[in-house]
Amino acid sequence: MWVAGRARVPGGSDLRVAAPIRVRGVLDLAGPVDLTANIAGYEALFHDTVITDLVGGTPAAVPERYAQASAIELLPFGIPQVLMIGEYEEFVPLPLAEAYVRAAAQAGDPVKLVVIPNVGHFEIASPHAVTWPQVATAIRSLLDRKLP
Repeated sequence: MWVAGRARVPGGSDLRVAAPIRVRGVLDLAGPVDLTANIAGYEALFHDTVITDLVGGTPAAVPERYAQASAIELLPFGIPQVLMIGEYEEFVPLPLAEAYVRAAAQAGDPVKLVVIPNVGHFEIASPHAVTWPQVATAIRSLLDRKLP
């Protein structure tokens, strides 16, 4: 998600590049689309300070970093986005995914949320799982698009 929004990182940021990678679309497999939301939940599940370590502090301490690294803050991307989560997703609660979808749609981006029944977080990313045909179809639909 972040790569798709990288062109919107403010000038002067260490994360800004002159010619960011252009992508046709984004398939997010239960990724943290809003780094400020659910930090305690992620870190409890991981038993580690994964988000705050990644960003280098809390949202209160380094708000500019969260604004530059969180997909929801970089909208609109101008490309289609598909978010897939399992019905029993633990890491990205459904309300967070739904909030992202609303924000992306309000920003004018084509966005779709796919909730796969009877699976959790890890099954959606495995090519050996029952979910893989849906994931592969989403990937193919995005690859078949022309670059903007």
